[in-house]
Amino acid sequence: MLDVLAGAVPQTPRDRVTRLSAMLLRKDTNSEWSDSYNRHTGALVRLGYLTSQEFAFSGGQFPTGKFYTNFWPLMSDGTSSFTCMSNGVIRVFARPAEMKSWASLIRELDSRQRP
Repeated sequence: MLDVLAGAVPQTPRDRVTRLSAMLLRKDTNSEWSDSYNRHTGALVRLGYLTSQEFAFSGGQFPTGKFYTNFWPLMSDGTSSFTCMSNGVIRVFARPAEMKSWASLIRELDSRQRP
């Protein structure tokens, strides 16, 4: 994954399917998967390959439907991810150069929700 993030190895659709299949076939519990995800994401943030930022929505409501229909272009290479929290906050993990695009999308969706 570090090579993919560094741009040294292109990630083909076949690579994505193979990695996803391997992940889904593992016998880990949700807790083990979550711990592993957090550990690896934290390591990528510490190494500087990814950055993390939290965004709060002004109305406290996260526009789930609108967000899911608009975020796909930002996740096209498989290096970005996000977590929706129960308090209307979204935590995004993305390459530093892509975080501005995430912030722009989230600001736009938040402004549409304001009365």
